[in-house]
Amino acid sequence: MRIGLFATCVADTMFPDAARAMVTILERLGHEVVVPREQTCCGQMHMNSGYRREALPLAEHFLATFGGFDAVVAPSSSCVGAIRELYPQLLDIEHPVIERTMELSEFLVHRLVSRISTRAIRTV
Repeated sequence: MRIGLFATCVADTMFPDAARAMVTILERLGHEVVVPREQTCCGQMHMNSGYRREALPLAEHFLATFGGFDAVVAPSSSCVGAIRELYPQLLDIEHPVIERTMELSEFLVHRLVSRISTRAIRTV
C-alpha cells in the first residue's frame, strides 16, 4: 500500500521523531511511505478559531497533496478529526481523501489487523 504520511505542523515542529518512527513502523510492515514536502497545516486551528475563510485554501491544498495515496496516516487524532469532521462542512463536499485519512493506531487496527487476521486464517 502506498501511504502518504501527514506529519502535521505541530508534530513536525515539536515531535519530529514521531513521524520518523511512523515511517519505520509502516515500512517494516511492507508499505511504501511518502512524506510529501508540499504538505502544510491542515487548518484545524483556523477552523476551531472561527477563521474558516483562512482554512479553506489549507483544506484544498491538503486534498490536492494527498490525493494520490491509498491511505493518509497522521500521528495526531485532532488533525484527523478536523479533516474528517470539519472538511466536509468547510468545503461542502465529500472527498475520497477525507475517508482515507486516519490516525496511526486507527490505521494499524482497522486497516491492517483485519488483513493480517484474514491471511492468518487462510494459512492455518
